[in-house]
Formats: sequence, C-alpha cells, structure tokens
Amino acid sequence: MTQAEPDLRSRAEELAARPYRRVLIPDEDGVYFAEAPELPGAMTEGDSPLDALEMLDDAILAWILDALEDGKPVPEPSSDRDGPSGRFVARVPRTLHRRLAEAAEAEGVSLNALCNAYLAEGPARRDVLRIAEKRIDYALRERPTA
Repeated sequence: MTQAEPDLRSRAEELAARPYRRVLIPDEDGVYFAEAPELPGAMTEGDSPLDALEMLDDAILAWILDALEDGKPVPEPSSDRDGPSGRFVARVPRTLHRRLAEAAEAEGVSLNALCNAYLAEGPARRDVLRIAEKRIDYALRERPTA
C-alpha cells in the first residue's frame, strides 16, 4: 500500500463525516431504502432503519473514495439554512379556499395542516416511483449474466 492510499482513505473518511442528507424510506415489504441525494448513486437497502443507515454510511464512504481516486469533485452537503424558509403564500379562488376549509374542519385539523398534507402527497408519490426506478436499475446491474 502506497503512502497516498492511506492519505486518500483518510481524506475520504473525513469528507464522509460531513453532514450529508440521509433519506430513509420504508417499503411495504419491511425493507428500508436509504440514499444520500447529494451523492448520486450512494444508496442501499436494509432490513431495519439502523441497518439501512449503517450501510448507507459505507456507501457514502465508497462513493467519496471512488470520486477522489478518479479525481472527481465531491459535492458539498446541502444545508437547510441555504434553502427556502418553508413559508409561502398562495392566492386561490374563493371556491377552492371554501372547499379546503370545509375539508379541514371535517378532518378536525387546521387549514394549514390540511394543505401541508396535500402538498406532501405529490412528492411522496414521485419518490415512490423514483425509488422503484432505482431498484429496477440496481437489480438489472446486479443480475448475473449468462
């Protein structure tokens, strides 16, 4: 092992310790999909949330080590402070406002909580499709060839 290799691994471990986002999504079979969105392809699955997150740590380290070995840049972790505030105002027709208010009252929640739930449904559906796509790609890559 050359001197550069331990230095590279040490640098990769240092970078992997940075606060990369970790997304954990359970599926209906009890398997947990985990990924680091800032590092495209750094993803894995586990039988429990802890298992998936531990394996994601390994995937993040491997991703960063590969990037360093290939001389490619390692993205910075995203920061919630760098993004939107989480607040916005939307003008809607009165009839829609009334229907939303009635639905919120029927559910026993605030109008804000109801709108948050409705807004979250769209991306959640897209996430499910994206994960299914990644799993299919992964399965096709890992399938033994005849």
